Amino acid sequence: MTDWTHGYIAEIDYTYGFYRELSPALLNYALLLRGFEPPSLDAGFRYCELGFGQGVSANLLAATHPQGQFEGTDFNPRHASGAAGLSAAAGLKNTAWHDDSFEQFLDRDTEPFDYISLHGIWSWVSPQNRHFLVEILRRKLRPGGVAYISYNCTPGWNPMIPLRDLLTRHVQNQSPAGATIGAKIDAALVFAEELRQLEARFFKLNPAAVERLEKLREGNRNYLAHEYFNLDWNPMAFADVASALSAAKLEYAASAHLADHIDVLNFPDPVSKRLDTIKDVGFRETVRDFWLNNQFRRDIFTRGARNLSPTDRLERLIDIPIALHLNRAVVKLEANGGLGLITLRPDVHEPVLDALAQGPLTIREMLKRPEIATIGVVRIVQAVTILIGQGYLFPASMPDAAKGDLAAATQIRKESSGRFNQAVIAASRYNTQWSHLASPLTGGALTSNRFQLMFLDAIGRGETSSDAWAALAQRQLQAQGVSLVKEGKRMETVQENLAELQRQAREFAERELPVLRAHGVC
Repeated sequence: MTDWTHGYIAEIDYTYGFYRELSPALLNYALLLRGFEPPSLDAGFRYCELGFGQGVSANLLAATHPQGQFEGTDFNPRHASGAAGLSAAAGLKNTAWHDDSFEQFLDRDTEPFDYISLHGIWSWVSPQNRHFLVEILRRKLRPGGVAYISYNCTPGWNPMIPLRDLLTRHVQNQSPAGATIGAKIDAALVFAEELRQLEARFFKLNPAAVERLEKLREGNRNYLAHEYFNLDWNPMAFADVASALSAAKLEYAASAHLADHIDVLNFPDPVSKRLDTIKDVGFRETVRDFWLNNQFRRDIFTRGARNLSPTDRLERLIDIPIALHLNRAVVKLEANGGLGLITLRPDVHEPVLDALAQGPLTIREMLKRPEIATIGVVRIVQAVTILIGQGYLFPASMPDAAKGDLAAATQIRKESSGRFNQAVIAASRYNTQWSHLASPLTGGALTSNRFQLMFLDAIGRGETSSDAWAALAQRQLQAQGVSLVKEGKRMETVQENLAELQRQAREFAERELPVLRAHGVC
């Protein structure tokens, strides 16, 4: 172990993910739902990500918000170099990425930030580094600013703590010299499974740990290394996190996970009514976590954000443009929450989805349609919130300069988003982990797999037929010695691979491509 890592896994890189809760548009929507004034997204707003990993989220947001300034630090120099390289490949001029420790970044001379995000950091660093994080928030977040923090929480993680301790001790004490972290993790998981099969009483009394072990065995090793095998791993109660952040003058405002805002998705009616009697916000969140057995929280804290009047809150909510995030044909009238999978009311949700299938609309514009107006504004706000929370819709990021005009906002984002997408498409030819493209329409991200990115590459080269897209992808994969796998079986011949790519290209043309085009990606 090298001193600069402080026990954090550094020999294996983090995954290339995009985390939608980091989006200013989603954070602002959640704040408005709870009646708080969100930061302005006009020219000059400043955004910081602490521990940005590969920098995919931060760079994508920089591409879709060229009017803002994006900065951050990740102590892993490979991550900082990769994030800077992505900025350069996308031609972004509004980013600055550092490989400072949190202590070093605390002393770096920066202007105050409107947003500071900490995704997957708080639970995985030492108490000393959590102190530095609080100090960064105290010194560098402006009044009215927003702090987003996600973390493992109790009580949901309590059964996992002994299992994680067993796995990490096996890695530390039982691994052969020179083994890679991936090999060490594999050996630790094999050992834990052996104990389970020997009917260790811990597993018999903790079925949740058995389920977690099964998921771990199937998990991406890069993700598992950073998630479970750092020296520090500290699930915390909400109240303890809120108490720590109070030193930075931060107060809890809202959950960035929009499904958390809808009680009907999470609680039976008697529980919801009982929660409503708890006036202390902190204790209500504690009881909520206890009832749901929460394992992970995505919290928004603010530093003195102004409270809006109910009328102002509603007026601003219904003027946010909303866009369909998936092909309408694949959207199911289902939603996941604390109560599991529930069926959504067709008479409420289908008119919203059908309206948005024709193009982005504000709720105010939706309410001009007779079939929606009869539902009522309160219920439509709730329906839109549920559908955003499920990933079916996304709110558009609106800089003040656009003056409420979505076409103008899209145009502001178009050029830099396009450069970012071209950089991702180019990188995906040789790296299977890229999967997110910048949306000029919303300022968020759309997901595409590696083959779909190859099809977009072919479209960019002027190919117009799905068979031509598949043929180009086949040539690229064949040159790399890559064969497709379907239903666990490797495809051996060129004809098999090409036929499967042609099938996927036709499906892409029918389902995903219309959405990408509607969002201005291609």
